[in-house]
Amino acid sequence: MPRFSECWRCGKTSATVICRSCAVAKYCSNKCKENDIARHNDAECRPVSIRNTCLSCGTIGISLQKCTGCYRAFYCDRTCQKKHRHEHKVECKRIPEKIESLAGSLERYFFPNAARDCVRHYYWGNVPAYDYLNLTENEGVDYNTTINLLVFGVGDLRNVVMTCASLPKSFTSKVKFALNDSDRCVLARLVLLLYMMIK
Repeated sequence: MPRFSECWRCGKTSATVICRSCAVAKYCSNKCKENDIARHNDAECRPVSIRNTCLSCGTIGISLQKCTGCYRAFYCDRTCQKKHRHEHKVECKRIPEKIESLAGSLERYFFPNAARDCVRHYYWGNVPAYDYLNLTENEGVDYNTTINLLVFGVGDLRNVVMTCASLPKSFTSKVKFALNDSDRCVLARLVLLLYMMIK
């Protein structure tokens, strides 16, 4: 796959025409874009483009806004969200309740707290830090959209720090991390380290 500053068809560096479906592929002209449709659509565009449907007007797109209450409903803008608010309100409240119920039932399948406390704590990892995103090679140097990362079994912050340090200078958006670990002691240490970094 070519670098993101180059045309995906011919390799020229003046790529300014962007694929409207995936918003990732770039071309130097509409002609290159049309010539690449067969290859790009089947191999790259359809598998990676996540399309959502506006619950109010039915518009399908890749840049719709999420409902911040349940994160399952999508809307074109605030107007569509306001039109659909009455219909969506009940379902929006029900989803967090379902999540809490599921979390409560899953808790029975894990070790009891006493058994978990007996397990040896591993505070530091035994492998070198790596970049979760590798933004330059994956999304491209000019990618500039907010990124949300969920990290299970984070262990320590070495990979998070490496990811932040490896972001290109041109990246000005936010990277939001949700960090989780099964060991409460490790999580407590992470919170303390993050607090120390902020202060």
